[in-house]
Order: sequence, then structure tokens, then C-alpha cells
Amino acid sequence: MLFENVLQDGDIVTIKMISGEEAIAKFVGFANSDMTSYKIQRPLILTQTQRGPALAPFIITAVQGATLTVDRGTFVCITKSDSDMATQYIEVTTGIKVSSGENLLDL
Repeated sequence: MLFENVLQDGDIVTIKMISGEEAIAKFVGFANSDMTSYKIQRPLILTQTQRGPALAPFIITAVQGATLTVDRGTFVCITKSDSDMATQYIEVTTGIKVSSGENLLDL
């Protein structure tokens, strides 16, 4: 089987779990040489609250920043996240406000 790896270490990815949950995480590589398990960090799930959609911990009791292994058999698909969602994820997980790309001198 020909497999083209489109994910790079450090990519923010969206994972659709077979349970129906949608997770977003930082991809940090493959856990094995046959690429059937993925290593991710800081996974969050998309959840609905009274105030609208929000990101919540995927595993509440996991050590923050731990690298988790997700087996390919536990999810339907994995893809790079939409850029706006990836920006929001970075802001939530790091506290760093991502620049919109506007030139500060033009403000």
C-alpha cells in the first residue's frame, strides 16, 4: 500500500474518533514504523456549552503536556486542522495570542 505522509511533527490536527468525539491536538509523530499509531500532545475535544462551542480536555486526569498514543483503529480520520481552529487551539493551550499577520506599523 502506498502511503503519503501529509502530517508533519508540530502540525495541529483534528481527529474524528469512532465514538463520535472530535478532538484537536498537536501531532508529534508516529509511535511505530508501520504508522498505525499516532503520537499527540494536549488533546482537546470540541464540546457544546451554554455559551456556545468550547474546547475541553480530552482526558481530564492526564498529565498536562503528556504525549499520548492513539491507535489508528480508534478514529475515523485525521487531518490538519482549519487554520482558525488551529490558532484558537494554540491560544488555549499556550496562552500565546497568535498575530493576525497585520503590520503593527500600519495600526
